[in-house]
Amino acid sequence: MMGGKAADTDYMKLSLGKVVFLLFFCFVHFPAWCQVTEGYSEQGYFEEEMDGLVDFQQGGGISTTLPSLLVGLWENNQRIISFENIDSASIVLKLFYGWYYDRAAEPGATKISTMSTTQIDYNYSGNSQQDFFERNSVTEEVLQYEDIPERPRNDATSPEAQHLLVEFEALIPETETSGAWNVWITYPDVKERAAIPIAVFDGKLYIDFFLAQDFGTSRFYQSASNTNGMTIAPPLLAKEIYSYLVTGSRMYKIRYWQTDMEYDGETHAILAGEDGNHEVPKHLLVGDTVYTCVAGRRVEIRNIEEIPYDISSFAASQDNRILVKKDAYLTRMDIESSEYYQLIAEANSRKAPPPPPPIPLGDLDFNYDKIEDLRKYMIPQPEFPDFDAWEFIKTATYQTF
Repeated sequence: MMGGKAADTDYMKLSLGKVVFLLFFCFVHFPAWCQVTEGYSEQGYFEEEMDGLVDFQQGGGISTTLPSLLVGLWENNQRIISFENIDSASIVLKLFYGWYYDRAAEPGATKISTMSTTQIDYNYSGNSQQDFFERNSVTEEVLQYEDIPERPRNDATSPEAQHLLVEFEALIPETETSGAWNVWITYPDVKERAAIPIAVFDGKLYIDFFLAQDFGTSRFYQSASNTNGMTIAPPLLAKEIYSYLVTGSRMYKIRYWQTDMEYDGETHAILAGEDGNHEVPKHLLVGDTVYTCVAGRRVEIRNIEEIPYDISSFAASQDNRILVKKDAYLTRMDIESSEYYQLIAEANSRKAPPPPPPIPLGDLDFNYDKIEDLRKYMIPQPEFPDFDAWEFIKTATYQTF
């Protein structure tokens, strides 16, 4: 019993010490506790803001929010691309040398007959209406757009359009004049997304561009694109890309090629030129593809290619953040998005002109009056005899029967 009482006494002493420590801890950290209480008292404002920040970081900066510079219709001689106010894109292919517009890709949530969102057909792999709203962070009011016209049925188009889920990841901060993004597209029946890097400035959209970076006394034009365009099928990725380094009056062309190594954005490669050593990124991450300029764990760039210093072949945005070397992939159209389907209908109502004759007619004068006059002096031809007149046939052909 004495041993039991001693044990109980020690237990009480230990518990009392814990209580004293806990009270001291609460007294010291009381101001911090008060701040947390105030933060959550304002209708959960800080909680919602933190939740959004966590989602953004976990998503790698990918969002369904449509950048303002991309709003509208874009076209080239092969296609028209329209970005909607939800996470989908519409693509029209100009078939038959541009004489027929095929609505190849359209939004997955299509209006059937009325403005009620209960009649929207959700074709996102069987997702429910609530899943659609939660995925895209939109409300029912956002989806209330005009009815989509019925698709034509002919041999040139598929019975159903492709449903392309589109998300955006900013490569550089968007400004009023320029921006660059990874457009992540989820294609039907494809488990993984595909990234299509694009850049926009001066009302033009580019898929072959460079992002300018300053490295001390040098300027690095990093290749940020590797696809052949925005298509209704997964794009083809370039096996190798090229970046440029400008140091004073010298210019170097650096080749990067695909690798299966894990992306390392901190390690630099060394370019040993005649004007000294220069550092450039060892790896480039374009979309979800990793490119490297050195083999394995090496850091020295081999086979350095120095080219004549000439940046006149590049076109730059107003803020000099984006450089392009080729023509624009798409150009903004001067019509409203509401005229999208009207434009398609008018284009498909055109009639192609007949093909030119194989031999041009020219300015020929057949002189029909003279021809009719000459026909009066023609020698009349005997009528073809009956088939039974074998004697005539034998005489005419010198054949014996």
